[in-house]
Amino acid sequence: MFALQNFMEAPPFFLSDTETSEKIQGSGILELFANLLTPQSSCTAKAANIIAEVAKNEFMRIPCVDAGLISPLVQLLNSQDQDVLLQTGRALGNICYDSRKC
Repeated sequence: MFALQNFMEAPPFFLSDTETSEKIQGSGILELFANLLTPQSSCTAKAANIIAEVAKNEFMRIPCVDAGLISPLVQLLNSQDQDVLLQTGRALGNICYDSRKC
């Protein structure tokens, strides 16, 4: 869990790097993000932001779907928190961009 905490605190700009996204895909960490996407969590917006950044890479979109991230993201569209809504919209848009599987 310590590694996930460090990951969550890291600046999001590095995630658009293809090499970093490959490491994320290989680590199995995407599945953990589904648990962080709850309205009660203080890191929901940050988790959605990281997913949005990861999903900018075309080859990461299907792994995001396979990790079960769509359903919790869609549920967050009911949030009253503007930052959560912004990052959730970005994440869903990036995951679904040019994809028939979503």
